Amino acid sequence: MRAGMKILCALGVMVVNFIALTNATAQNITRIEYFINSDPGFGNAIQLIGFPVSSGNLTYPGNFDITNAERGINTIFIRAKNSNGKWSITNAIPFIKTNTILSDITKAEYFVDDDPGFNLAIDIPINPSINLSVLIFTANVNFVPNGIHTFYIRAKDRDGKWSLKNSIPFIIGNLTLPDIALVEYFVDSDPGFGKAQNVSIAGSANLNKMIFPANLDTVADGVHTLYIRGIDSFGKWSTTESIPIVKGNINLNNIVLAEYFVDNDPGFGSGSLIPVSVYAKNPGMQFLTDVSSVSNGIHTFFIRGKDSQGKWSIVNSIPFVKESVSSLQNIVGMEYYIDTDPGFAKASPITSFIPGADVTGFVFNADVADTGTGNHNLFIRGVDANGVWSLTNVISFTKSFGAGVPEIYAIDNAIKVYPNPGDGYYRIVIADNIKLLKLEIIDVLGKIIFSETKSSITHVDISSQKNGVYFFRVVDRANNCYYTKVIKE
Repeated sequence: MRAGMKILCALGVMVVNFIALTNATAQNITRIEYFINSDPGFGNAIQLIGFPVSSGNLTYPGNFDITNAERGINTIFIRAKNSNGKWSITNAIPFIKTNTILSDITKAEYFVDDDPGFNLAIDIPINPSINLSVLIFTANVNFVPNGIHTFYIRAKDRDGKWSLKNSIPFIIGNLTLPDIALVEYFVDSDPGFGKAQNVSIAGSANLNKMIFPANLDTVADGVHTLYIRGIDSFGKWSTTESIPIVKGNINLNNIVLAEYFVDNDPGFGSGSLIPVSVYAKNPGMQFLTDVSSVSNGIHTFFIRGKDSQGKWSIVNSIPFVKESVSSLQNIVGMEYYIDTDPGFAKASPITSFIPGADVTGFVFNADVADTGTGNHNLFIRGVDANGVWSLTNVISFTKSFGAGVPEIYAIDNAIKVYPNPGDGYYRIVIADNIKLLKLEIIDVLGKIIFSETKSSITHVDISSQKNGVYFFRVVDRANNCYYTKVIKE
C-alpha cells in the first residue's frame, strides 16, 4: 500500500536548517532523502526525485513510500545536502499509519451475561460484509433464566481483528414485583437500615399513596427533613425519599405597611403608600392607584408589604398597559356573518339595532335560511362613531330541521377553556360527542398563533403571548368548527 503524505508544514523547518548551512553564500540543494524510524546513514536513505535544484524554499508535493512501516505511530525523517556536500540537520515528522481499506466482517457471535471467550460464543450466520449495522437475527435465550440480563454481540473481520462488543440489557420472563414487607422513617439523621421508626402496613407491591402518622415528639420545633424508605420481600431496600417538614406553631406577624411603585424601585419604604384600611386582614385587597404620571405604553406595577418585625415581603409584579381614551363613542352600527368573514362593513347589517343604544344583552334575529344544516359559527361586531370596529364575538350553533321548520341550537358547551380569564396556561374540555381533529388559537388580528392536530388535547400554554383576547377554534373530523373566546391577562 502506498500512502500519500504532504510535507508542507515540515518544509518550514527544513528551510530554516538549509539556510543555516549555507552561511554567507547560498548553496544549491542537490539531494533530499528520507527514511522511516531507522537511519541507514547519510546518502543511503530514499532519495526524493522531482524537485528543482535551488537555494530557495522547496515544496515537495509527492508521495512517501510507507509500505514497510508498521501500522501505528511512526516517524519520517528528512534531510538535504547542498552543492558543497554539507547535510542539513535531520527533520522529523511523526505520523500514524492505519489500514484505510476496511476488511469484510466474516464472523459474528453473541453471548448472554458471561463471556465464554473469542470464537466460543454462539455463532450468528452472516454473509461477509463491510457493514452489519442493520443485522437482524433471532437469539436463542431458552437457556437463560427469568430475570434481568445483558446481551452481548461482537464481530471479527477477515484480518482476524475483533470489534468491541456491544451490549443490550433485556428482561426475560414475566417479572412479579415482590411485596413491600416493611416501611420505616426517620427525621434528619439516618440511624441505619432497619433501625428507623416502623410504619404499620399491609403487604403490598404499591404504596405510592400511603398516609401515616409520624411521631415527632422528640423533634424540636423548626424546619426538618423526614425520610422514608421500604424493603421488599427479597430484602431489597428502596431509595430513601425525603420530605421537608416544619414542626411547631409559626406565628405570622401583622402587616403594618404596604407600598407600590411602577417600573423603577425607589427603595424600601419610599414607594407609594397603600392605606392600612385596605390591606388589614384583607389578603384579596383591591385599591386604586395613581398612574397619572405614567406614560402611555406597557409598564409593570410592583407591590410589597412589611410586617411588625420590619421584614419585607417579596415584591409582586403585575404587567399593565396604559393608554389614553379621549371619550367613549356610541356604537352606531352592528353586523354579523356566519362562518366566513366577508370583511368589515360587508357583513349582514343588524337593522334592529338603534345607534347609541346599550348593546349589553342585545338580542336580534339572524337569518340562517341559506345556511346548511350542521355546526356553524355566528360572528358579530360593532362600529363606533369614529369608525373603530369592536372585537368580533363568536357563538357556535347547530342548525337542524324538525317537522319541516329549521331550528338553531346553541352549542356553547362544545368547548370549555378555563381559567378564563387566565395567565396563558389553560385546561381544555371538549364535549364527548365532538371527535377532535385540530385545535387552533387565533389572535384578534386573525393570526393563528397555535395549531395542533391530535385526537385529544387537555392543556395548552400560550403564556409567551401578549395579554389580550384570543379565539380557540376546534375542528372536528367532519370539518365542523367550534369557537370560544378566551382572555389572557
